[in-house]
Amino acid sequence: MYCMQRKCGLHHLPGNEVCRRQDLRAFAIDGSVGVSVSGGLRQLAQFFCCHPSLWDDPALYVYYLLYRVNQTEGCQFIGYSSKVLS
Repeated sequence: MYCMQRKCGLHHLPGNEVCRRQDLRAFAIDGSVGVSVSGGLRQLAQFFCCHPSLWDDPALYVYYLLYRVNQTEGCQFIGYSSKVLS
């Protein structure tokens, strides 16, 4: 078991599965509900781009996460996209 799995305690994402095709899964996470996940995604994005909107409150966004499900290794994170709630 990975160290992060021991510390986190989450067994599933705090969002809804919006799409499923073969071994791919897409989840929608409201930033105000999944605070720890959305904060982690915002920190991940700061490694790759320097944009003023990254400093906004993560509760203002909906995050769409893409995972690949493998029977032997479990879920593997592929990427994500975010959209401002209006």
